[in-house]
Amino acid sequence: MLNRISQVLLVTCLAMGTSSAANDPFVGEWKLNPSKSTLIDEMKVESVGGNKYAFNFGGGPEMIAGDGTDQRGGGGTTLL
Repeated sequence: MLNRISQVLLVTCLAMGTSSAANDPFVGEWKLNPSKSTLIDEMKVESVGGNKYAFNFGGGPEMIAGDGTDQRGGGGTTLL
């Protein structure tokens, strides 16, 4: 009897979760409309030769080596 009640409770909870997600406007597929959007973040990557790269996040280029080690970036960040 307890097993049957547990199964019914589980199915009820799953059904309620999926029905609430169906009414949520933020769930589903999104499409970007560039004419209505402003993209302010842009990253530029350039190869400078010898397994070294220049990343530019808008504040000037940051040089890193592509050897799999952690590289210090600007503002206390770390690039791999």
